[in-house]
Order: sequence, then C-alpha cells, then structure tokens
Amino acid sequence: MRTPVRFSSLLQAMPRRQRLPWLLLLAAALCFVGGYLASRYGQAPAVVQRTDVAHLQDLVRVAETTAYREADTVAAQLQRGPYSFQLLLRETTYPTCVLENGTLKYWSDATLRPEAETAPANPERLIETPLGHFIQLRRPVGRFLILMYLPLERHYGISNRYLREGDEQALFRGLELQVVADSRVQPRFESASGDYLFSIRRLQPNPLTGQYVPLGLLLLGSLLYAAGWLLLAWRWWQRRRSRRAVAALVLPLLLLREVLLFLGLPYSFIELPLFDPRVYAAAWWAPSLGDLLLDALLALLVAGGAVALWRRYDVPSRLPAPARLQGQLLAAAAIGVAFAGWLGLLFGYYTTAFGSSQLSLDVSRNVQPSSFWVVLGLAVLLHTAAWLTGLFGLTQAAGAVLRHVPRRVLLWAPLAAALPMLGIGLVLGEPWLLLAGVLLLFATLVRAVNLKATPGPGSYQASVLVVLLLALTSATGALALYAHFEKQLLVDKQRLAGNLLIDNDFQGEFLLSEQMRKIAADPFVRRSLTAAFGNPDAVRERIARQYLSDYFDKYESNITLYDAPGDAIGVAPGTPNLLAARIITARTATATGQAGVFLMQSDNPFGTRRYVAYITVPGQRVNGIGLPLGAVRVELSLKKLTSYSVLPELLVDQKYFEPGLATELSYAGYNHGQLVYSEGDFDYANRLSADLLADPRLYATGLARKGYQHFGVHGSLDRTVVVTTATYSVGDWLANFSFQFLLSAGFWLVLGAVGLLVRDQALPRLNFSTRIQLLLNVGIVVPLLVVSLATASQLIASYKRDLARTYERRGQLALESLRRQRHLLSDSTARPTLAALAKNVAALTETDLNLYDAHGELLSSSQPLIFDAGLLGPLLNPQAMVALRERNRPRALLTERAGSLSFNSLYLPVRAGAGEKVVADLAGHAIGRRSGTAKPRYSVKSPFDDDDGSSADELASPTGPILGYVGIPFFDSEKALNTKLTELFTTILNIFTLMFLIFLGLAYVAARQLTSPLTLITEKLTQTTLTGENELLDYRSSDDEIGLLVREYNTMLTKLEASKRELAAQEKEAAWREMARQVAHEIKNPLTPMKLSLQFLQKAIAERRPNSEELIGRISQTLITQIDVLSDIATSFSTFTNLPAMRPERLDVAEILRRCAGLHQPDADDGALDLHLPPDAETGRYTVYADESLLVRTFNNLLINARQAVPEGRAPHIDVSLAYVGTGRVRVAIRDNGAGIPDDVREKVFVPNFTTKETGSGIGLAVARRGIESAGGKIWFETRVGEGTDFFIELPLAG
Repeated sequence: MRTPVRFSSLLQAMPRRQRLPWLLLLAAALCFVGGYLASRYGQAPAVVQRTDVAHLQDLVRVAETTAYREADTVAAQLQRGPYSFQLLLRETTYPTCVLENGTLKYWSDATLRPEAETAPANPERLIETPLGHFIQLRRPVGRFLILMYLPLERHYGISNRYLREGDEQALFRGLELQVVADSRVQPRFESASGDYLFSIRRLQPNPLTGQYVPLGLLLLGSLLYAAGWLLLAWRWWQRRRSRRAVAALVLPLLLLREVLLFLGLPYSFIELPLFDPRVYAAAWWAPSLGDLLLDALLALLVAGGAVALWRRYDVPSRLPAPARLQGQLLAAAAIGVAFAGWLGLLFGYYTTAFGSSQLSLDVSRNVQPSSFWVVLGLAVLLHTAAWLTGLFGLTQAAGAVLRHVPRRVLLWAPLAAALPMLGIGLVLGEPWLLLAGVLLLFATLVRAVNLKATPGPGSYQASVLVVLLLALTSATGALALYAHFEKQLLVDKQRLAGNLLIDNDFQGEFLLSEQMRKIAADPFVRRSLTAAFGNPDAVRERIARQYLSDYFDKYESNITLYDAPGDAIGVAPGTPNLLAARIITARTATATGQAGVFLMQSDNPFGTRRYVAYITVPGQRVNGIGLPLGAVRVELSLKKLTSYSVLPELLVDQKYFEPGLATELSYAGYNHGQLVYSEGDFDYANRLSADLLADPRLYATGLARKGYQHFGVHGSLDRTVVVTTATYSVGDWLANFSFQFLLSAGFWLVLGAVGLLVRDQALPRLNFSTRIQLLLNVGIVVPLLVVSLATASQLIASYKRDLARTYERRGQLALESLRRQRHLLSDSTARPTLAALAKNVAALTETDLNLYDAHGELLSSSQPLIFDAGLLGPLLNPQAMVALRERNRPRALLTERAGSLSFNSLYLPVRAGAGEKVVADLAGHAIGRRSGTAKPRYSVKSPFDDDDGSSADELASPTGPILGYVGIPFFDSEKALNTKLTELFTTILNIFTLMFLIFLGLAYVAARQLTSPLTLITEKLTQTTLTGENELLDYRSSDDEIGLLVREYNTMLTKLEASKRELAAQEKEAAWREMARQVAHEIKNPLTPMKLSLQFLQKAIAERRPNSEELIGRISQTLITQIDVLSDIATSFSTFTNLPAMRPERLDVAEILRRCAGLHQPDADDGALDLHLPPDAETGRYTVYADESLLVRTFNNLLINARQAVPEGRAPHIDVSLAYVGTGRVRVAIRDNGAGIPDDVREKVFVPNFTTKETGSGIGLAVARRGIESAGGKIWFETRVGEGTDFFIELPLAG
C-alpha cells in the first residue's frame, strides 16, 4: 500500500530557494479564504463597535466645542456694540442665525431659517429639515438668541449628476449611517448635559470587519499570488524556458482577473467610488473605472510577456522575405490584414471604453477634469501602450517581410489608396473607411521616412516611429469618439422626438389621480382650509414637496386652493373661482381615464403637455351629508427642453432624466408637411427644404446639410418631428486627436524622465541627427507652449469679464422692469402680486428672478422649484447682505454652489426713488432706519416725478431707501464659461498640435538636409583605402561649413594619394627587403648542412678513405633532402604571392560547413566533433557570395589546426556552429579544447610564414584571412590559454 505524498513533505524536499514561490501561493490561498469568511460571517466585536461609536461621538463633541466657542465670540461681540453680517461670517464655521427679540436679524447660511418656537427648547436638540439632520445649539444673550446648526447629514430632495447625497459638508459625510430620533435605537448620542439627542442606524455592516478586513485580505492575497507566480516565471526564464515563464506570468493572473470579475470584487466587499458602476460602466470586462484600470495593467503584463518572447526568439530575423512578385503580394496582403485586424480591435476597445455616458474624454464637448476623468485617461493610456507593442511588432514584421519590395511601390501604392478612401469616408461620415485611410496613410509615412525594420535606440528612426505610432493610435481614438457621439446622438434625438410625439402620459395620469386623493385626505390641508388664518403658501409648499415630487419632477406645477364657497385663496386678484375654472377646463381640455384628471388641448399639436386635476376636500359628514371644506386644483406643465440651459436637468431626478450629448439642438414639428412649431436657433422655415421630409434617409440615419445634421421621426396623425444639431466637424475630430496625441506623448516623456531619475541613469546617447531634431523641437515647443498659456489666460479673463457684464446688463434690465411697475410693490396683497410680477419680469428678461424683502427673506420666485429642491435657501446670501446693505454697493456678483454645480448669482437692491416717501417694503413691512439710512456712494440729479418712464430718474440708479432685493441665479454660468473654455481649449490644441507636427516634419527634413552630407562623408571615409581608388566628393554649396569640410576632405584625399604612392614604393621596397631577408634566412638553413657535408666529402676524398663511396652516397642523399627543402620554400612563397583569381558565386555555407565537418569527423575513440546548425539550415537561407575552393580550404585549415592544437593526453573536442547575427550576416564558429595561443604570439597568427608547429609553411591562416576579407567578411579569434581557442568567420548574406 502506497503512502500518500503530503504537500509539506514536498516542500521540505525542495531546496530553500525553491520553496518561496509555493509558500507565497499557499499564503495567498489562505488570504482569499480568510477574506471570504470575513465577508460572509464576520461580525464586529463589541470592542470594535464601541471604538467606532466613540469615534463618531468624538466628531460630534469636537464640533460642539467649536460651535460653543464661536457662539461665545459672537455673544461677546453682540454685547459690545453694533453687529453685522460681515462679523458673523468671519467668526463662525457652522451655519449660525442671530435673532433679536424673536426676529431673525443675521445669518451665515441662506439655506437654514429658524422655525417659530411654541415652547422653550433645550440648549441642544436634533432638528430635521428637508436638507438633512442638524444639531441645534441655543445661546441666549440678552435680547439676542444665537442658534448654531451642526450638520450631521445633508442631502437634496433630488439626486442627479449635480446633486448627489454627500456632496455637501457634514459630520457624517460619506458614512453609511442613518440618523433617527428614536431613543430605543442603539447607539444613542447625548448632549453634554445628558439629554438624548439622536441615534444612528447602520445601513451596512461595520466597515472594519465587513469591508476593510475582507478588502485587505483580498489585496494581500492578490499581491502574494502575483509575487509567487512572478518568482516562478523569473526562475524559468533564467533556465531559458521562455514559453513556460511567460505562461506562468500571464495565465494565473488572467484566471485571477476572471474570478474577480465573476464575483464582482472588490465592489461586493466595499463600495469604493473607483469601482462604483454608477460612476463608470463600459462592458462586462470593465464594469467600473477601477476594473478598467486593472484590465490595463493586465494588458501591459501580457504585452510585456509577448515582447520578451518576441525578442528571445528574434522573430523578425526568422520571417522569410519573398523575392518573387507573387510571394510579395501575398506577404503584403497578410501584413495588411494583420494591421487592419489589430487596429480594428483597438478601435473596438476605444469605442467600448469611451461608451460610458457618465464619463467622457471628448474634449470637443466638455472640458471638466476630475479625479475620475484623470483615472479614465490613465487607464486608456496604459491600454494604448499595450496595443502599441503589437503595432510596433507588426511594423518590424512588415519591414522584415517586405524588404525586397521596391521602396517606390510601398510609398505610392498605400498613398494612392489612402487619399480616395479618406475622401469617401469624410463625405459619408463612415468611421471604418476613415480608419482604413488612416492606416494606409501611416504605411505611406513609414515608407516615406525610410524607417528600418529594427530602428536602434537613440536614433531618429526610433523617435519618428514612436511619433507615428502615437499619431495612429490617437487618430483611432478620435474616430472612436466620433462614432460613439454619432451613435449616442441618434439615440438622444429618437428619445426627444418620441417625447414630443407622445400625447398622453398614462403613468403620470394614474399617479396624479392617486396623489390628488391623498391630498384631499391630508389633515394639514384640511385644517388649513378651515382655519381663518391658514397659510396658503405653506399648503402649496407641502403639496409640491410631499405629493408632486419624484415622478412629477419633470413637470412644472401650479397649485390653486379654493375655500368652501369656491373662491381662490392667496392668489392675485382676477383669478377665476372654482366654477369658472372648471368651465374653462371643460371647454379647453379632454377627460382622461382617471377621474378628475384632464389633458389640456392646444392649437399646437407639439405644444407642451399640460394636465389639470381637481379634487374636492370633503368636510365632516353627518349621516352622509356635509359641506366640502374646499378644493384643490393642480396644473402640471411638462418642462420645456432648452439645450442651452442646465436648469431642467438640475431640477429633475436622474432616474427620470438621462442627459444627452448634444450641447445645442433645435427641433421642429410638422403637421401634414407644414411647419407648425420650432424651438432653438435653427431657422427651419428658410433653411430646411420641405423636400427633405420625403427623403427616407432623414428617418433612417439622418441627413447632413450645410454644417447641420437633421433626424426625423414620424408620429401619428401625419405628424413629424425633426431634431437638428451641428455636425461633428473635422475640427472636433482634430481636437480629440490633438488631445490624445499630446497626452500620450507628454505622459510617456514624463514617465521616461522619472524612470531615468529613479534609476540614476544619464540620458541615452543620441546621434547627431536626433540631437538636431530634439533641439529644434524644444526650441519651437517651449515658446509655443508659453504663448498658448499666455493667450489662454488672457482669453479666459476676457470671457469672465464679458459674462459678468452680460449678467449685470440682464440684472439691470430686470431691475428697471421692476422699477417701472413699482406702483405694484406697495400693494397690500403683496405675495400674489409679487409672484405674478416676478414671473412676468423673468419671462421678459429670460432669467430666473427671486424677490426678497428689505430684511433678506424670500418673498416670491419665478422658479419656486429652485427652493423646493433646496438649491437656494429662503434667505438672501449673507455675502450679498454684506455687499449691498453694509457696504452699500450697487450690485453683488457672487459664486455659489448647489452640489457639484458652481454658478454665479447677481444681487441688486430695489430702492425707492430720490425724494420718494415709502413706509413699507416689498412685503408690506414697515421700513426702519436700518434699511435705508446708509448714505449711498452714488446719486442722481433728477428727482422722481412720475411713473411713465420718461424721466432720467427711472433710467438711473435711485437713491432712496431699500425696498427689497432682487436675486438672479445664473445656473448656466458655469456651462456658458465651460463652453467658451472648451472652444478655446480645442482651438489651442489644434493649433498647437498642427504646429508641433509641422515643425516635427520640418525638423526631420532639416536634420536630413544637414546630416546627409555628413552621412555621405562618413560613407566615403569608410571606403577610403590605401590600396584602391578613392573618389573626390562633389558638394555644390562649397561656401558653408560642410563645404569647407568637403574641401578639406578632398585635399586630404589628394595628399593621401601622393602619400599612398610614396608609401607603396617604400612598402614595396621594404617588402622586397623583408622577402629577401626571409628567403635568405630560409635558404641559409639548408645551405649550411650542405656546405658541411661537401667539405666533409672533400676531406674524405683527400684522405682517400676506404668508405668514400659510402660517404658519397650518404652525403648525396643529404644534399637531395636539403634541395627538396629549398624547393618547398620556393613553392610556399610562390603560392602566397600568386594566389589564384577569386571566382565568387552563391554558396550555401551550411552545406559546405556540413561537408567539411564530415571529412574531419574522428573515430569513436579519437575525440569528438559536434556540428550545430540552425533549424532552418535546409531552407537555403544561409547563402553567401564567395569562392568555394577558398572557403573549403579555410574551413579545412581551421579544423586541422583545431585538432592539432589539442595537447597529448587530452581527447580532442571540436565544436562547429552556424548562426544568424541579425544584421544580414552569418557567423561560423570553430571551437577547440586545445592549449590556447600564448600572449606573445597572438599578434603573429595571421602573419605569413609564421607557425608554431614543427611542420607547415605558416601561410594557411594568412591565405584564409585574405580570402575571407576579399569576400566582404572578417575572421578573428578568442583564446584562453590552457582551455582552447574560438575562431570566428563572419560573412554577409547574399542579397
């Protein structure tokens, strides 16, 4: 029975360094399990809950301490003397109100107005307002009462992209808490005196155990998981297991990413804004902005792995380059398909990433940077970097595969296809045609600048290629923005036209009927109709807020109350009674399916939809009989869409309204082909032909005419709605292209500079051409940037001044309109009169108008929904009180905020005329000394005379007491300024980018013009030789600096030729001398024994020795031997000096090397010879142009020398290899394990007649070197004494 192998045993069996990755992965698994358990079952311990509550209590205590300290400061100032709004604003942090004898005197926040108190209140208490929950602190000081409000939570009655809960400052801002006034709920919060204040209820589990702990474990586990696989990948990479290393780096992280997406992590643990789909959502793989950023990092990782494999296997060098026309056509088609497919995927990514309606990088529509906007831009940049690696690889592959295609063909063929494709794409507005044209134009530019397949770092080739690739991706991104805009705009137009063609709002009719019944049963409404002193305004406000909110936010409401006899209550004189109103309704409206709800008829079939609803408020019934208490009439009018205004969107809840993309649009209604209604700036009567209504394209995709795009929708009863917007111009596309191009270029430049600083490296070495281009571009870009910034700042200041003057003119017009009707301002029925007056003046001046009395309290508004939604408060802005009443200024233009919307508000005082006696303000309140005693800083000469508008007094600023104040909020001020800034920004972007690209091209041309002579000189210098003929340079501009250099070069060549002839003669003489010396030395060696032998023979003959014949034979043999030696010497020198003529031809060096290695293959017991050839050696790729006999002779000499270099007692081991070196050359290496070459003889290895062997002539390596160099190659060696020698032969591949 086998014992199971445990994981711990496996770990112990591993070396310590190999355990670490698996331990990290094990720790990551434990973190993942712990995070799941903490999220699923984790509960906050009691100590955590107590700490959490204590933290919240500390927040409240600190705020209370600050408020009481400020209240003491205000109290002391009130007791010392006169007080003012300015002092209150300077001395308080939280909203503060000061009451004098129960009357509101000063306030620091216009949104909070103290309610009347019927009983003494506690020093601290919780109050609930429509704007949220506050702690009210009371501080009585004599006749004054200081009320300070600590905001616990603040919110608006409406939620949209401007008004979101949590936008306002509050103590519990961003916490998932609910404040309740129920002492039974725990935990409880009490005042310093022990009185109960409020309790809180958590809307989500404790963030520490339910959110932060699981999130922390998930983050830690992910980091450990990535670190473990990274270590494994690095280990396999070092072992040259490239594919396994990249797979280990990429696949596990892809799996982790899939799991996170499937489980919705980390958003399911904690609702981080970065991972909130309400902020951004694009696709299933990018459900949030944080997910998009994670995808970008993963894409970079995958791209890095692909680049590592690409470089490890040297893919471009392995790609075949067809030489025949058919193969070239197929290769060009394959490269084109690959480029188009990759660019199409990039376009699809951009379309998805830019498809979110919440965030957009379209700078031609809006320029409002935010933190989320920056994150989106960063994610897109990182994604683009990953896609750029693919484009760079395809560019390298194209350069390698198409290197045999003529340059002229690769230049003109893409250009000839690009121009018509771009033209057709512009006319049809088809993004895919434009994308194909841009790709072909990119191919043309790559060939025009003659980029190499593998541009080296620090050269102009690399910089130009990067710029072109960035331009290609930026153009693709701009086209994706254009496609998304056109698609979304079509949907917006369909929705708008559909709303205009809808006759009935059936859901609204049903809900209105239900709400009317609830209004009739409301106790407050019933009491107010029966009370003698009921407040009609309070009843109307309650009905609007409680019963006509949410769904009915898209309607403007007008509420009329009737008493028991049927007379209207609290309205302007002349308002019809209930019976007359019902008669008018019966005549001008049609009944709906709901009782008491009527749809108003209109002569204009495209008029604003209006509903009128009546409900009788029944009284107390006895035996089923009783008189009604009154009635309520509600009139609802659908808010008119004005594309230039932000107010309709600001007042409508987001769940009932979706903002569109169009900034300015117009629409018109046609009935039976006749124009009956239009809205907007476009002149449909004169600029839109009636013939276009019969064009079916108008209703399918829309028609573009003269800078405008029209889209039509058919309705019932032969009605048609046409919606018109400005077309997406080339300038808009260019603005997005410019923005993305500059953003990408700037981002990578900054990132590269930061990388160099972090690694403490110097700038990369740049060649002369690149330095010229860099200096020229910097010299242009820096001044251009400075000029652009200066121009932008001046224009922005000018825009702001123009907007301020526009607001002041509109405010003055509204004020003059009020003054011309000031005989109505002192009417006893002030409220109804002022309400009608405010609406009339607002309609006349096209503004929203708010009227305040002399004390700063709201009287009436032309847009009551502004106050119902809490955008503005019931009090005048205290800063306006400081400017108008305390500093006596004629106007106050202030910047206010509603949620995330910043807007300007203009406040003007309504004064009586000079000499006019007024005893009451706009509200009918008596005017005291404070309201008009301050002496104005301006005056008029003419007194007030009449009310016909003829005197100068009615056209100049009056100087009498203040009757009240006019407030005009310009909610569109930020939008108007942003529109101006967008136009300015896009214009500067376009100019900057065009100038940058133009100067980039000019810098490239200038660098080529300046360096081409230097390049020519460099080539000539490399070809300059002492043995061959040297040509003089012909340079036309001989007067410039380069001309001087050329002239000196030609002079040098002339002198060189003379020196060469002299040197040749000297060298020839020296060579003959050296040759004679060597010949003499070589001949002298055998002559000496010959002379001695002959002398010995002469002596033997003279002595008549008996063995003379034997001596003669022996000496004769010696002479013959020495004569053979002399013959060998003569033959060797003759061979070296009379090499046969070169006969170069195309040779497969792999085949020759295999044949030579086979001839020298040793026996099994006589060492080894290993041959290493590339896998593609049989394809005939390794072809050189050389002499076959010389190449065979060289290989044989080197193999013989390698074998003979191995000392006795050591088994010979010769290694022969062939490899491609990546620069169009092939390298042969012959390695032995011999004794090596000593240092003192290394310089003589290639010298003729030098040898270290006992036999041999010493000219083999000299002949080999001469033959290899004559074939355009080179031969060298590397040696290690006692270990062996490597001889290398490098030859150029045949073209």
